[in-house]
Amino acid sequence: ASRTESSPLEGLAPVDIETEENALKGQIGRLPIEEELVMYLNHPGDAIKTILFRQEFGNPNFLPLDVWFEGLAPGRELEFKDSDAKPHSMKILGIGRPDTLGMSDVRYTLDGELFAHSIKVSDATGAGQDVIETANKNDPCQIGSPSKGDLWIMYVKPGDVVKKGEELFNITIMKQEKAVLSPMEGVVKRVLKVADYKYDKKMVPVQEGELLVVLGPPMEKCGKCDAPVRDQEFAFCPQCGNAL
Repeated sequence: ASRTESSPLEGLAPVDIETEENALKGQIGRLPIEEELVMYLNHPGDAIKTILFRQEFGNPNFLPLDVWFEGLAPGRELEFKDSDAKPHSMKILGIGRPDTLGMSDVRYTLDGELFAHSIKVSDATGAGQDVIETANKNDPCQIGSPSKGDLWIMYVKPGDVVKKGEELFNITIMKQEKAVLSPMEGVVKRVLKVADYKYDKKMVPVQEGELLVVLGPPMEKCGKCDAPVRDQEFAFCPQCGNAL
C-alpha cells in the first residue's frame, strides 16, 4: 500500500446540521442549545442520556465533587443549590441490603419530604443463572407479565402515584400489544424492568408471571391542603405544616 498524506476525514460525507438538530429536538422534546448539539454530533447516544438526565434530575455538576464521585453516606446531610440557585437539603436515612435481584431499598429526605426507592446496586445472584422474581397472583400489589413476550414500554417509576385502571406498562405478545392496568390506587414502590421502544428501539424480554411492578398503599392526604403525605411517620404536612 502506498503512503498518503490525505486525511481520512476527507472521505466522510458532509453532516447536515439542520437535520441532526431536528433529530435531537425530537429526542429531547425541545430545541437544543449549541453546547448540546455539539455534544450530540460527537457522541449522540451519550449526549441524549446526559441531556435527559439533566432534564429530569438537574445538573449533577452542582453537587460537591466527593458526593458526585463517591455518593452520599447515610446520615450525612447535604446542603446544595440547583441550576436555578434554589437551595436544597438532602439526607440518606438508610440503604437496605441487596436482595437476590440486586435491588436495594433506599430511604432519604429531600427538603423535609421522605422518599423511598428501590435501585439496582449489583447483579442478580443465583445458581449460575438469572433469577426471575414471580408475582404473587393473590397479592394485588404485585403486577406481573400476563404472558411471555417483550416489554416495549414502562410508563411508571418508583414514587409515582397511580389510579385504579391506569396503564402501567405494555407487553408485545406475538406482535399484539397488551396493556397492563393497575388493579388498585397506590404508590409505585418497585419497577423491576424498564423499556421505552420509541426512545431506543429496544424491547426487554419477559416471562409469563414475571414480577414487573410492585405497588404500595395509596398515600394519605392532608386534611387542610389536600397534599399527599408520602410517609405515615410524618406528624406534620410537609407542604402546609398542618398537624396530621
